Amino acid sequence: MDGPLGFWRRLGFGSRYFGLDDGLFSFDVSLAAFFMFVFVVLFSHKCLYFIRWLRFGVCTMNFYRRRFNLYFLPAVLCLLVSGCALWDREHAFGAVLRIHVESETSSAGSNKTISVLRSQPVQVNISTDPILTESDVIGAALLDTPGGGFAVEVKFEETAGWRLEQITSINPGKHLAIFAQWSAKPADGRWLAAPLINRRLGGSELTFTPDASRDEAEELVKALNVDAKRNAGLKDKQ
Repeated sequence: MDGPLGFWRRLGFGSRYFGLDDGLFSFDVSLAAFFMFVFVVLFSHKCLYFIRWLRFGVCTMNFYRRRFNLYFLPAVLCLLVSGCALWDREHAFGAVLRIHVESETSSAGSNKTISVLRSQPVQVNISTDPILTESDVIGAALLDTPGGGFAVEVKFEETAGWRLEQITSINPGKHLAIFAQWSAKPADGRWLAAPLINRRLGGSELTFTPDASRDEAEELVKALNVDAKRNAGLKDKQ
């Protein structure tokens, strides 16, 4: 008696149906092959992530160079596109424009003293709340003045022009304090002028001689026009 296993072998059951000439012990071969496969996979991962972690596109049994490049190329393109967007946004900074009116009172919080004109500084006490900002601008230009000088002309929208007209009409003899910044650099921003209010300013325009070089004035005008176009586009969407 050779038991149940000999019985199935005599019937040819193993070789006929499953190819198990040695009975159920043939499973031992497949089990060893499985563990060998697991070992190779783990070893390839070890080489990839620990030994060669600085080498991109290393070929292993579970890592194909061409497939890696297909994933790596879109990632690089996304980085380039985002970098270009950041670059454009930085160069489309626009401008900061703050126009304040001189104040006679010196109450803390609502007023402050500023210094205008670097060559001959002038102290002016102003209200901290601006009467006009860059959001009110619809255009700017650099004008040539007699004697080879230049001036900056800022045009405001209609409601801002009415506000400027009203404030200049009730504050004769005072100063307007004009602060501007034309790039993201903090150094490219200062108090540019403090023109005296000697008449009512109508027509929605303000012209002043800035405490800046001609190149800086050109940058300011360009930045103000960038803001004007941006504001116009936002209003059209609304």
